Amino acid sequence: MLNLDRTSRFIFQAACLGVLGAALLNGPYRTDAQTLALTTAATGLTLGSVPATVTLTSLPGFAPALRAAQNSAAPVILTIEGITGKPTHPLRINVFVGRPDATPKTSTNDPHFVGYIAIAPNYGAEPARGIDISRGFDVSNLDISGDDEGLRVTLVPVAGLAEAPRDLSLQIRRIYFHRGE
Repeated sequence: MLNLDRTSRFIFQAACLGVLGAALLNGPYRTDAQTLALTTAATGLTLGSVPATVTLTSLPGFAPALRAAQNSAAPVILTIEGITGKPTHPLRINVFVGRPDATPKTSTNDPHFVGYIAIAPNYGAEPARGIDISRGFDVSNLDISGDDEGLRVTLVPVAGLAEAPRDLSLQIRRIYFHRGE
């Protein structure tokens, strides 16, 4: 080891512990936002004109986090990150948890509906740039305990009032549940 005086050795050890702590905090159970992941993540999804369902597996902390969130602790958040593409018409993506049979006509009053993502295409000087959207939904008060098949998240593209959009191709980087702050 280096020949250091007592103060220098303390600073060196503190720095080593800091690096170790940072590595642990950024390990596999942390997301980019430094919040605790509660499920596996679905990555690389392509969303076309028809609904798409992904199944996520809950991690051991999911059920306790959901119970705590229902008692006013940190919320449980469903995050959909990195929606990219070049839609040609305005649309929305309705998001359901536990409703894999959802369609554009499924009511937003359905108990499995968690919210929507509004998407407007880029017009004007930079239409080729496309979109890049991320959105989180507080799902703490929903009955999303999962079933034998896991936590199923369904994304339903909707044009107009309740129609499927034509010629849609969006990419979604990641979908997962995590503990909010």
